[in-house]
Amino acid sequence: MGALINLAGKRFGMLTVIKRASQNGKQGEPKWLCRCDCGNTAIAYGRQLREGKTKSCGCMRYIPTMQPHYIHGGAKTRLFRIWQLMISRCTCKTNSDYRKYGKRGISVCDEWKSSFISFRDWALSHGYSDSLSIDRINNGGNYEPTNCRWATEKQQARNKRNTIYVLMDGRKTSLCDACDMLHINIKRAYYRYDMGLRISERIERLDGKEQKQPRPYHKHE
Repeated sequence: MGALINLAGKRFGMLTVIKRASQNGKQGEPKWLCRCDCGNTAIAYGRQLREGKTKSCGCMRYIPTMQPHYIHGGAKTRLFRIWQLMISRCTCKTNSDYRKYGKRGISVCDEWKSSFISFRDWALSHGYSDSLSIDRINNGGNYEPTNCRWATEKQQARNKRNTIYVLMDGRKTSLCDACDMLHINIKRAYYRYDMGLRISERIERLDGKEQKQPRPYHKHE
């Protein structure tokens, strides 16, 4: 057996190699722990990774049409990965996000599911850019042209099932919008909300829970 080829940090298909696995194969062949784009981990032989025989944790078999590079020339693009993951989280039960999509009955329309080219053409004609992510307008609806758009992180935060609503100056609004208007850091606001701490004198909770003031910090504690 030749010298070990270090694959840590390298990418093969949907897999990114994390580190050498703790056990080798039966013939002493090295195995590698990998992270799949769908969120799962997988252990694969280095030779199979290098030869292109292992490209995912297994979730790719749920994607019916993995058109080869020469058909659309986009297999290494961000848009292609978005297409892969969109289908995976709606069809692959081992995908870490399946419970929030496929298990809820959310699916991908046949036009997009069977053709990356159709999805790409829609995306490029509807404002796609590398700074945006795909968002369903009706959060309970499917991935299809009439129910999707390209949105910023803030727009997506406002459209989630678990959007937090608060009272700002006595008026109901989303926590995200309140933070925008009051120039409050959104991540810090969500942390304080989860901890039951007061976010601002102008913001009150809708669930009736008391908003605690943070305990004063003393340097010598």
